[in-house]
Amino acid sequence: MSPTRINWQPHYRGSDDAEWSKEDSSPGHQRKLIFLDSLHRLGWEEDTYNLKRADSVDRYVNIRTYFSKSGSVDSSYYMYEAGMNNKMISHSQADSIFKAEKIQSDY
Repeated sequence: MSPTRINWQPHYRGSDDAEWSKEDSSPGHQRKLIFLDSLHRLGWEEDTYNLKRADSVDRYVNIRTYFSKSGSVDSSYYMYEAGMNNKMISHSQADSIFKAEKIQSDY
């Protein structure tokens, strides 16, 4: 399950997890991390999006999705990081950040 970006490279692959990252650090989708459960079903994934630096501070949006095994709705959590400051944000706030940064989300 590799992201469909030409400039993505496998970064790590274990028996129950794998990580891909973009070759450069330009704004946009930077990293995908996937974890499998003990039955090797998709457990959760995390996507990291680089944002433009602000006042020399690195900024990111991380999206973690936990996949339901019972047929219920998957759960997604959104985190905004700016330097050492992290805060949970909503889906709509993540969408607003991506729109303001002119970053196409692919979630």
